[in-house]
Amino acid sequence: MKTIAKILIWIWLSVTFGYVGIIVFINLFVILPFNKKSYIPLLLLAFARFGQTGINKIGNLYQRLKGDTYKTNAKYDMDRALIEDMKANVYCGEMFNDLLLKKDAKNKFGIVGETISDNLGEAKRDIEMNETGNLLGKMLNFIDKEHLEKSIKNNKHN
Repeated sequence: MKTIAKILIWIWLSVTFGYVGIIVFINLFVILPFNKKSYIPLLLLAFARFGQTGINKIGNLYQRLKGDTYKTNAKYDMDRALIEDMKANVYCGEMFNDLLLKKDAKNKFGIVGETISDNLGEAKRDIEMNETGNLLGKMLNFIDKEHLEKSIKNNKHN
């Protein structure tokens, strides 16, 4: 059993540090200028990614085991969905701007703290979505009635 645990830990560390190593290599030799201040965000990203790879999974399991009721876990799942939505908005902001919005749109994806649905709702309100954005908006509104409109109201920035 100890051998299996050691192997699993080794795999986890290899994947984690391998991912971090790729980020560090690309940033050091391709993207970032050689300036000491530019390494701080990179190191913070590496630390966050390292934690996310393992500790989040342990925390998720702990929440599942400790959650007293279905309602507790349902709220937890909604909170996690919101966080994943915000992360995707930041990670894919430029791509979403190109794929879902008209070229002259003023509301843009990629702002920290905003969700994809909030951005789509603002774009719908201001008639800035292209055909692909409209299709995605209709799908979200089909799943959850007036989802885009509710997303604008729930955003604390407006």
